[in-house]
Amino acid sequence: MPEPCRPDKAHWGRPFASLRNDNYRWLWLGSVATWVGLRMQDVALGWLVLELTDSPFYLGLVDFARFLPLLFFPPLGGILADREDRRKLLLISVAAAAAITVALATFVRLGHIRAWHVLILVFLSGSVFSVYFTIRQSIIPNLVDREDLLNALSLDFAGASVMRILGPSLAGVLISLVGAAYCFYLQAVGYLLALFMFLRLGLQFSGSVVDRTNAWQNFRQQWCYIRQNRTVFDLMVLSAVLIPFGMSYRVLMPVFARDVLAVGPSGLGMLIGASGAGAVASTLSLATVRDFRHRGLMVLLGALSFGIVLILLSLSRQFLPALFLLGVGEGMGAMYQTTNNVLLQTMVPDVLRGRITGMYILVWGLLPFGSLWMGTIADLVGAPLAIGFGGVVCVLFSIGWGVIRPDLRRLN
Repeated sequence: MPEPCRPDKAHWGRPFASLRNDNYRWLWLGSVATWVGLRMQDVALGWLVLELTDSPFYLGLVDFARFLPLLFFPPLGGILADREDRRKLLLISVAAAAAITVALATFVRLGHIRAWHVLILVFLSGSVFSVYFTIRQSIIPNLVDREDLLNALSLDFAGASVMRILGPSLAGVLISLVGAAYCFYLQAVGYLLALFMFLRLGLQFSGSVVDRTNAWQNFRQQWCYIRQNRTVFDLMVLSAVLIPFGMSYRVLMPVFARDVLAVGPSGLGMLIGASGAGAVASTLSLATVRDFRHRGLMVLLGALSFGIVLILLSLSRQFLPALFLLGVGEGMGAMYQTTNNVLLQTMVPDVLRGRITGMYILVWGLLPFGSLWMGTIADLVGAPLAIGFGGVVCVLFSIGWGVIRPDLRRLN
């Protein structure tokens, strides 16, 4: 006799189920095309800035300029997502990103690039993408059924993570063979491909569910909702600590690769690629689950495990152990981020989804401050101690927040 279905157990489904949806498939393909360019930029920018300045502090400063717009523009993107045609906004933002990237590539190719040029151009690019990410993320729940949302968001994260393998590896090879300029040109090609994919979207959105005459009222509604919903508030606070103290370790990877592990740009690409492989494995595992319980506990355990791996990474002095640790650590980080995002997207009403998504992306605006202090500490005491300190903060806060907020632990 077959075992009866138990509602408290996970329901396992096909990992690529959401890709059967035409609109979601075009959105996913376009997103992958943008991610490959962004991941190539992670390596190319870091190596370019290190060659121009030979300064870990300047690495942190460039990352600061790159992510600073996340503190200002996501709320605007959220309001626009709830008021305007989201497809048109996607097309405009991707086209602007392509133009900025071509300008950066040309400066590098002609040999006219200076550190201050890089600061300005990455700030402009970050401004565009702070709106783009908000718009794109708010579209996904409108394309798939609620029961497929975990699958769709997991595939979205998995696509980005695959590009963390391909993009850095490709960038490392290109830098070694022909220089950083061609990384940026290829990045612009990726944006043009994304533009083509987004043109295929059949999404129509008029924004009629939102009062389009009062932007300030639109803005106030999101703050009121976050204050009144304790779970959303808890998820935001947890991210506000883990992002600047944990995720900012990535800015030191060029220094860690060159000065600690003694590997070149190809080795740096492999390190970043290994972290992407761990995230892919984690998110594809989540994509096979149609529904599951104890999501609040998974958020906390993912954050805790990520911090522990950062501490271990700071103690590593060998290339292969570092590869393994980066894969495991990013897998745990991906589990945290995906589960956190699913909780937010399923709890928030559609009329507020763009604005609450904008506020969640705004939390990522704390990343430049983490990058800045990470670069400063690395200048003073070295990259390993800076990474280890960030891991300690993640461990202590995830434990502490889980203790004082038992409702989050029990959240399903």
